[in-house]
Amino acid sequence: MPVTEPVVADRLLLVSVLTVGDCVMELSETVMVRPGQRTWVQGSAYFVQSPNGQTRRVEGRVHPFSRG
Repeated sequence: MPVTEPVVADRLLLVSVLTVGDCVMELSETVMVRPGQRTWVQGSAYFVQSPNGQTRRVEGRVHPFSRG
């Protein structure tokens, strides 16, 4: 399962699908990420943390990434 280090968003993002290494993750809902929020992936969950520490977890489905 994919795992990433937290990164800080530098712009407004709408996230519904992301690639992590050789995997594609489809989130169960579209997530709005605002500048200054930290995001990371752990297993099949996508986390968004506000500067005040409030953290939101969104479940997703992970699939192998096929190039071709």
